[in-house]
Amino acid sequence: MQQRSFSFNGAIITVRSEIGADALDSRLIGRPLLARVGFDHRDVNRISYFVACVVQSTVEGDLGFPWVQPGAKEEDVFACYQAWLAAPIALVMEWTSAIDAVNVPPGDPDLFPPDALPEEKKETSAS
Repeated sequence: MQQRSFSFNGAIITVRSEIGADALDSRLIGRPLLARVGFDHRDVNRISYFVACVVQSTVEGDLGFPWVQPGAKEEDVFACYQAWLAAPIALVMEWTSAIDAVNVPPGDPDLFPPDALPEEKKETSAS
């Protein structure tokens, strides 16, 4: 399991790679949000990242707004989502980048720099 931690305003956010329970928890959080906000492609993308942040992260300290956990009341989740969207861009970008990073399989050769590729991959990537 991969992890990445960063701090924001004194709070420490730790993001871990996805596990099976996340798929189930994501439905509990995401479906009510989608029903409330709508199914616009922009909203779907925002909600997808927010839900991933909720189910894959622990927050120690104060973000400046209440953070929720899976199983929180629907109105608390919506309030947290609204606050997360209004948070400084540095927080949202760091968090979403961490989500992307921990969900990449470790050692994924498609993400290696060219000089680190195995010989057989170097040959196919040159063509």
